[in-house]
Amino acid sequence: NGTSITAYAIIIAIGMGQAEFCRNLVALNEKVDIIINPDCSTDVDGIFACGDVAGGKGVEASLSAKKYLQDMGIK
Repeated sequence: NGTSITAYAIIIAIGMGQAEFCRNLVALNEKVDIIINPDCSTDVDGIFACGDVAGGKGVEASLSAKKYLQDMGIK
């Protein structure tokens, strides 16, 4: 609807094939899964992913996002 939101970090947590909307945001593989690093970060600073579309790891993504924010000095 055109609404804009400002955030320091984003966690994308969605189910399987649903990552198509991320195509121009983060890197996707041939299965249209979000490509993540071992800490659930993506190729874009401050964007993390978990859930079926990224191989699970919900808790790990939240802890990584928390560390990212703490490293930025945000509580």
